[in-house]
Formats: sequence, structure tokens, C-alpha cells
Amino acid sequence: AAKIEVMISEEMDEFQLWLKTLGVRPVIRALQDKSNTIHEETMESLFNKLPELDEHQRKVIRRLTKSIVNQMMHDPINVIKELSGGKQGNEALDYFSKIFALQEQLKSDSDDGDIAPVKQSSSGERTAGSADFSVPKTALAPAGLLGG
Repeated sequence: AAKIEVMISEEMDEFQLWLKTLGVRPVIRALQDKSNTIHEETMESLFNKLPELDEHQRKVIRRLTKSIVNQMMHDPINVIKELSGGKQGNEALDYFSKIFALQEQLKSDSDDGDIAPVKQSSSGERTAGSADFSVPKTALAPAGLLGG
């Protein structure tokens, strides 16, 4: 019974952390969507200016520039994941969204019905119901909670 209580306690801690970080997913997705849009628009502009590029050259340029975009986003995404689990998680998500000007992407995701709003309760936990942050309605629980 003592071992089971320890396991339950560990799983509850993992679940609480997972619950606190739900709001980060739509913010990360918004950043990725915005970066993909910028990348595609830039590639289209470049290829219009350089029509002599063959298909192989276009693929190489597209792949390398996409790699640059992904490398630039890697650290900010990891930092916001970490910060979103802290006591000031909502504020961190808000600042991150403002720094990267993601309000439009987050609004359009919310309008699509793919995500549920999140708010911070009086205990500091984020819950459904606020327009400031969003949580995917189909978010999965941590693997440990599902026996995985």
C-alpha cells in the first residue's frame, strides 16, 4: 500500500505539472504557424525574384531556410515550456505571445473551435474559461496516467 501511495503521489505531481502547462501548446502552435507563413511568403517572393532557379536549387534553399527558422525557434519554445509550468505561467505565456505578436494566430485558433480558453483560478491553476490563453480540447494526459 505504501508503494502504491508513492506511485499515486508521483502521478498526481506529474498530472498537476501537465495541467499547468496546457496553455503552452496553442501558443507554440501559433508561433510555428506564424513562422511557417513567414517562411512560405519569403520563399514565394524569393522564387519570384529568381525564376531561373531549378527545382533542386529551390528545394535546397527551402530546406536550409526552414532549418534556420526551426533553429531560431528551438530555444524560445523550450524556455516558454519551462516558464509556463511555473507560478507565473500565465504571465509568461502572455509576454511570449506579445513578444512574438501571436494574438492574431491565437484568436483565429480559438475562433476555429480547436481550443478551449484557459484562465487562472484563485489557487493559481489554469482552468477552462478565459479568453487570454487556450488549451487544445483534445489534449492527452501524460503517458503515465494512461498506463503508458
